Amino acid sequence: MTYQGEHLAAYAGESAIIRYNSRDITTIYIYQLLENKEVFLTRAHAMGWETEILSRMKLLKP
Repeated sequence: MTYQGEHLAAYAGESAIIRYNSRDITTIYIYQLLENKEVFLTRAHAMGWETEILSRMKLLKP
């Protein structure tokens, strides 16, 4: 999956922490580590899946 977020370009080249809800992997949450704390930056959505829900389990099923 390819993800796109409106505010991601501002953080190009920087390290980030990516989190997601395993019940809906179409949205990821991007954090940055600042002073040993995770700070939420933005979210990104899977391109072509903006109105869908897809679990990690469903994606991995053969």
